[in-house]
Amino acid sequence: MRGWAKFVAGCGVFLSGAWLGFFLVGQGLDRASLWASVLGLPLSAIATAMGAWAALLAAKTLHATRGSLATDDATETLVRRTSMPLGTRNTIVDGVIVAHTGDDDVVVQVGETTRMMKASRPDPRKGIASAAVVRNTLPRDISTFTGRRDELRALLAAVERGTVSGHPVIIHAIDGMAGVGKTALAVHAAHRLTSRFPDGVLFLPLHAHTAGRGPVEPGDALDSLLRETGLDSGQAPAEAEEKARLWRDRIAGKRILLVLDDAVGPHQIQLLIPGVSGCAVLVTSRRRLTSLEGATPIPLDVLPPEEAGRLFQRSTGRADLDPNSEAVAEVVRLAGHLPLAIRLLAARLAHNRSLAVPHLVEELAAARDRSARIGAVDEPISAAFDLSYNHLPPARQEFFRHLGRHPGTEIDAYAAASLAGIDLEAARAGLEALYLDCLISEPTHGRYRFHDLLRDYARALAGTDPAEAGQAAVGRVLEYYLHTARAAGVHVARRIPDALPAGNLGWVSGQGPLPPVAGRSSGADAPPGEPPASMPGFSGPGQAGEWFESERPTLIASVDYADTHGSPAHAIAIPAAIADFLRIRGYWHEAADVHRMAATTARRIHDRHGEAGALTNLGIVRYLTDAYPAAASVYSKALELYREAGSDLGEANVLNELGMVQYVTDDYPAATVSQTRALELYRRLGNRLGEANALNYLGLVQRLSGDYPAAVSGHSRALELYRELGNRLGEANALNYLALVQRSTGEHEAAAANLERALVIFRELRNQLGEGNSLNYLGLVKRLTGDFTAAADHQSEALAIFGEIGNRLGVANALNELGLVQSSLGDRGAAVESEESALALYRDIGDRAGEADALYNLGEILQQPAPAEAMARYEEALQVAREIGASLEEARALEGIGHCLIRTGALTEGMERLGQALHAYQRIGAPEAHRVQTALHDHGPPT
Repeated sequence: MRGWAKFVAGCGVFLSGAWLGFFLVGQGLDRASLWASVLGLPLSAIATAMGAWAALLAAKTLHATRGSLATDDATETLVRRTSMPLGTRNTIVDGVIVAHTGDDDVVVQVGETTRMMKASRPDPRKGIASAAVVRNTLPRDISTFTGRRDELRALLAAVERGTVSGHPVIIHAIDGMAGVGKTALAVHAAHRLTSRFPDGVLFLPLHAHTAGRGPVEPGDALDSLLRETGLDSGQAPAEAEEKARLWRDRIAGKRILLVLDDAVGPHQIQLLIPGVSGCAVLVTSRRRLTSLEGATPIPLDVLPPEEAGRLFQRSTGRADLDPNSEAVAEVVRLAGHLPLAIRLLAARLAHNRSLAVPHLVEELAAARDRSARIGAVDEPISAAFDLSYNHLPPARQEFFRHLGRHPGTEIDAYAAASLAGIDLEAARAGLEALYLDCLISEPTHGRYRFHDLLRDYARALAGTDPAEAGQAAVGRVLEYYLHTARAAGVHVARRIPDALPAGNLGWVSGQGPLPPVAGRSSGADAPPGEPPASMPGFSGPGQAGEWFESERPTLIASVDYADTHGSPAHAIAIPAAIADFLRIRGYWHEAADVHRMAATTARRIHDRHGEAGALTNLGIVRYLTDAYPAAASVYSKALELYREAGSDLGEANVLNELGMVQYVTDDYPAATVSQTRALELYRRLGNRLGEANALNYLGLVQRLSGDYPAAVSGHSRALELYRELGNRLGEANALNYLALVQRSTGEHEAAAANLERALVIFRELRNQLGEGNSLNYLGLVKRLTGDFTAAADHQSEALAIFGEIGNRLGVANALNELGLVQSSLGDRGAAVESEESALALYRDIGDRAGEADALYNLGEILQQPAPAEAMARYEEALQVAREIGASLEEARALEGIGHCLIRTGALTEGMERLGQALHAYQRIGAPEAHRVQTALHDHGPPT
């Protein structure tokens, strides 16, 4: 009893002095501050201890009460009567021993009685401590949660590191579009983290996007949090800032995980964040919370296809459904791999056993607005999008609808400005705002895109606008793409389109103004030619090529879009503006589609120039894909249309291209006529670009016909013109063709130098066809100079490029040269295989000059081991060469036959054939003549 009496007496001293001092601060009786100074404890701990022990004294009960304490420097002590040693920060006052432990506990010993308490700051209005009770309010975890391994792993690891190291409050902000699975990830992660937060896990919906109600105000959110700690509603202060201080005080020293779901922005959650270490916060929002200080962003995109398939299968509950089947892959693709959409579709299968995945695929594929088809009839997924859209201010809603009219999948600020009819800065601000609202994504800097379902949703909303407004927006964006494509095309143009005037050609090299698209026979349907208010500038082929590459899918899509949205003139003009780019970069199948569509549209509206131009571009693609008869057919139709319309420029363009088809099909006389006529027309029109093209192509015919001086003259003049015009593509082609002549005349060093220059330019322009040709020709020169290893490397690289772009003629050419290199390296079997493959390709595409060359090469490879078989190949080559008038190939075949005859003992006949070969070589000035002369001398005159 004496111990208990002493304890009561001690507490009386403690409480009567210190407790009274706490309430009389400022009146000279600040005993509580004195106690805090003596004990080295925070003032709140002193008041807490007094309040807690007063309650114990009144109840005559000795037990520990649990609460919380604001953090302060910890001591490492407990009193003797516990199992831990007495520390340095303790004292004895009037027989009462008080100590502050490392866990912010207050330990009091009176006589033989020792108790440890969790100190709690007293209620600011009642003067007594309120015991904080925190619980777990998480919603249930989703049993079918799938994927998000990387995001989940990073989040869990970051929280674990932070709680172990005593890091300040850990904040992760999960953002993404509606339905992407933000809440699912946050709840799943919180369940995994529950054991690390023994003092409570709180889930608080903030309702930024809840139908029928507005976002939760910060003060109301704090009321909810304080109630979760056990505070009665009537005890909370009135002001939000006061509530925030009380909230932080009540959870001080505790380890709590707070999940704030569907936040409208940083201003809504700033006051809710705990102020001490040991706590973590997960925030989900449809906005990117860029200004939330200290937050680690976790942006969520749609699921990868494999994970989307697994989520669909698990959500259907059908164990027999293969998540990797084509049907499942297609249905999740049509759902845009969006988790919410996938779950809604899976729910239909789960509740309707007669419904199969192919039924869903068929239904979604036919839907104009999939966002309205996915989900329940009364609550489709578009309802979730409505909540985001309705929160936008009116001007941004209009901008959002305008984006729904865009023909492509990606858009930049320039196109958005034209589409919406606003200035560039306003467009940039609008795109950034929608990005922050998670309504669009930014896959690469400055380029934005909708999710597939949001695009359908935006397009459906755009359909509610007046028709005139929609048509005006469509016209503006198509005009933007046309003018910008033509401005970029200046740097890749290889000829002047027939519909443009030939007088001022400075635009070809970027030195003059871009001429308007006008004068088509379609009259009022023609684009007005007014450039957009804002468009990117291009300083050279590099920038132009980058723009074309970025916008290629949109430019392709805009052709059909223009035709179906009442703008046929754009459907004709845009393919013409992008023709050279598609040709250079090897997008030949896409080019064929748009040029065929343009020709059909032009024919429908009786635009002869448009149809002829589209057919000419289509013929180029047919030529590049080795469809020579088809190319000749469309060129003939285009030539007829141009001549009927009296267009000399159009006629010259077609003849120039037709001559190339005639060249590769070995009709050299016809090719010469076509190129000569084109050259005359270009010179009469003062069209120097066309003149250079005609000279270059005419030189090819002259080389194969054996007129090397004329070929050198033509290629050299073309090279000068291209350089004067700043036309890098033409320059590279001229260097290639000039090198071929130099190779034929034995100037191997000069040929190699020109090919190296051409290769650099082609690679700068990202012209794979030109690059492949340069590599193949360079390999040929390396072989002739004895560098077989380098030759094999060049030809193998060329072969890979030609195969990648689908150019069969290039593949045949590379195999043809590779076979000779393989033979030189001693691999005769591989050499024969390469030559046989090349021969088959040449015959299949109708290239008879190539056929003769491959036959000659086979003869060369087989001559030593099988002269009789080799002579048969030479004889075939001779027949083809004479049929097509290929003088060089004829001379080579005669030489090969002569050597075979001599090898088999027919010396007289062999010498006779060598004499015929010598005469043929000398006639065309080929360096091979010297080689034949040596052979004739070695074998002596025939007997």
